[in-house]
Amino acid sequence: MTLLVAGDLDQTLIFSPTAAARGPDRPHRVVEVLDGRVISLMSDETESGLLELDRLAVFVPTTTRARRQYERLDLPTRPRYAVVASGGGILVDGEPDLDWADSVASRLHDVSSPVAALREVFDGYRDREWLLRIRDADDVFLVAAVDADRLSADELAHVASACDGHGWRALHQGRKLYVLPHALDKAAAVAHVAARVEQDTGVTPGLLAAGDTLLDWPMLCAAERGWVPAGSELARLGRSAPHLTRTAQAGLAAAEEIVAAWLEHAAVGTPDA
Repeated sequence: MTLLVAGDLDQTLIFSPTAAARGPDRPHRVVEVLDGRVISLMSDETESGLLELDRLAVFVPTTTRARRQYERLDLPTRPRYAVVASGGGILVDGEPDLDWADSVASRLHDVSSPVAALREVFDGYRDREWLLRIRDADDVFLVAAVDADRLSADELAHVASACDGHGWRALHQGRKLYVLPHALDKAAAVAHVAARVEQDTGVTPGLLAAGDTLLDWPMLCAAERGWVPAGSELARLGRSAPHLTRTAQAGLAAAEEIVAAWLEHAAVGTPDA
């Protein structure tokens, strides 16, 4: 069986120095530097495992990062397919999948207000102390940097309600507030990649996945087998399902557990091994 392996990146396969320190120390290298500051790390064992996985399965980095943020990563491999902007874009050999872009634009037009309308919503919060700055992610969703200590539950509920009125959802994760259309998620993008793989190979691929936040939950639910890092948002929320495995350790060691499990399944070619 052909396997498609959809892997979130940040805090699943790569980790900030702070997040990496929450787990056991592992030999690692820097995979991202921005303005002279180390942003992301990957363990040596994860790196070698991904190189082997790329030979045995269709590995698809599946990230909330915008395209430019994904492309600045020094990953051990550049797989043929990558899902960026939380499903808002698919790269094929480094170039946008235009059929998917058209599909996303059509679906968002049908059920959600345009991103410009959400920018106007957040213009109304410019004087709030909790809102530090806000930016677009590939013109399909917004990411706000927030002061979590100043963002009260009532204020968050007000923001969420305002977004929902436009067909969008607001997800608070620490120092970030993600604002996405209801119709946008990683699972749909991964399904599109799976359909392309089936068209190319004539075989319906099995799906393995891993992720750490609510943005990954639909993708994990769609997979035959899925993995959640210990200490992640999903672990803290107690999200579970019979086909999901929580890693024993956090940080860089969690990524190693996940990739080792992927390799085990890829070696025999079935999600149920």
